[in-house]
Amino acid sequence: SLSLLISALEDPQVSIRLAAIEALLLQRDNIISIYLEPLLYDPEKSVQLAAIDAIGALESNQSLYALTGLLSDHDADIRLAAVIALGEIGDRQAALYLQHQLFDPDYRVRQNVQAIMQELSE
Repeated sequence: SLSLLISALEDPQVSIRLAAIEALLLQRDNIISIYLEPLLYDPEKSVQLAAIDAIGALESNQSLYALTGLLSDHDADIRLAAVIALGEIGDRQAALYLQHQLFDPDYRVRQNVQAIMQELSE
């Protein structure tokens, strides 16, 4: 049931949280992104990345602002995943936040931002 999957997002075991993210993604319901948002700041990087990827795959602009908060993360992999997820969501408002990432110290982030901003402007 949906409530069991949502409660599994708080499980202390990383593997359970990751499995719950995958199972919730299969629901293909945009409201799921709201339940995934707390995991954007999970202490386990693999859970953070899975949550970011899932929110992007759902293409729900409900979590747009939650993702933009990750653009200043100290970890380049997290910033990159957030940029890609924002691109998948495809909301033109994301361009306002992505502009700052054109100067990101990580080349992968800058490269993806350029491509996404070009897509958003078309």
